[in-house]
Amino acid sequence: MAKVKRLGIPKNVWETSELREYVQQPYVGGYVGARGRTKTGDYKLVRALRKKGLGPKMVATWLTSGSGRHLMDSDQLTAKGIKNYTKDVAKQVIVWTDPRHTGTLASTLELRKQLSNKLIKRRLKELG
Repeated sequence: MAKVKRLGIPKNVWETSELREYVQQPYVGGYVGARGRTKTGDYKLVRALRKKGLGPKMVATWLTSGSGRHLMDSDQLTAKGIKNYTKDVAKQVIVWTDPRHTGTLASTLELRKQLSNKLIKRRLKELG
């Protein structure tokens, strides 16, 4: 089992079922499983995600995503890089957590078309 450290991820995000269960897997990917994470980098990223309206569960979901891993792989954990990689983060997480999502790119694109700003705001409140 991979040993993943909390570092700068807040306790209320780290202890969500989404993240707690994810880090128990033999292979941990996403942002949270990337090498080179720092306490400061974690703090900056989580703060940016929270400013986008994401609650702890949604932040945890994004930290386990391929998008999160791409941010780390790009070596762009700067204010500009974080801004670029998180510009439509709410849509991403809402699509990924939708029960109709099948995990495919086609499914992602179809569900993204269906999202209105009103629906995004409602889902942000529901998902926390």
